[in-house]
Amino acid sequence: MVVGAFVSIQTPFPRGEQPADGIRSIPILQQHVLAVDTIKRNRVAENLDTVTANRGKLRYECVWCEGDTGSEWVCLFALDIYDWRDLGSNTAEIPSRGGVGMYLLPDRSVPEAAARDLKQTVAVPDHDVLDPFAP
Repeated sequence: MVVGAFVSIQTPFPRGEQPADGIRSIPILQQHVLAVDTIKRNRVAENLDTVTANRGKLRYECVWCEGDTGSEWVCLFALDIYDWRDLGSNTAEIPSRGGVGMYLLPDRSVPEAAARDLKQTVAVPDHDVLDPFAP
């Protein structure tokens, strides 16, 4: 981990909180849906940096995107570890999802040779808007 970097990851496992009146699930963040869409669009364009290990059982894909202010770069990534999506919830209230995340480097820059979001409009099947590895 780089000191001063910002990191966030959304795993396939439901998140919750326990207020005084019981357990309540935390809804899936809109950033999760945005990350999945960005990964899928760039996969169609063959514009992702990827790492695959253990005969495809561990998959990591990422692309760098300009932040809203244009003064920072954010790495959006998808992560699958041994089909961990299958270990999460799959109910109407808490649908299954893949793992996604984001991070910023301390200086808010983008690595020179990194894949950068093409920002193109591409028709991507959205059978599953919560799993970056689903078709």
